[in-house]
Amino acid sequence: MFLLIISITVICQVIIVEFGGEIFRTTKLSWDQWLICVAIGFLSLPFGLILRLIPDCRKPKPPPPPPPVVTREKVSFFFFLIFILNLVSLN
Repeated sequence: MFLLIISITVICQVIIVEFGGEIFRTTKLSWDQWLICVAIGFLSLPFGLILRLIPDCRKPKPPPPPPPVVTREKVSFFFFLIFILNLVSLN
C-alpha cells in the first residue's frame, strides 16, 4: 500500500510539473533537472538511515498516564444526569 501511494504521488508530481503550466506556475524540466531531483530524493533515504543510527542521548520521556477508570457509579450518575436534564427540558 505504501508503494502504491508513493507511486501515485510521483506520477501526480510529474504531471503537475510537465503539464501544470500557468495553473500551477510551473515550467517543464530538462532530463538533467529531473535526474538532479531524483538524486536528491534518493539521497534522503540514506540520510534518514544515518540519522536514525545516531543514538539519542536525551532523557527518555516518561510513559503516558493511564486512561481514566470508568466505574459503574460514574456511568450510572451520567445516565441519571441525562435523565434529569431530559425531564427539565420537557417542562
